[in-house]
Amino acid sequence: FGDGIGALTVYLQKEGFQPIPMWTLSGHQDDNWFQGKVGFVVDSDHSLLIEAKITQTDEGDIGIDD
Repeated sequence: FGDGIGALTVYLQKEGFQPIPMWTLSGHQDDNWFQGKVGFVVDSDHSLLIEAKITQTDEGDIGIDD
């Protein structure tokens, strides 16, 4: 929420490989909550990465909940 939001991205990363983006939402989303679902299988060779990017302003909030 806010003009300072860049993007929220969920990646799946296999050990030794570049992360693969599985889901992303970018830009100002008003004051609404959006549910994002990502289907994946994680084993000992995989990691789930969550990346939140902001813009040049601090006017924004990103929330993550399980």
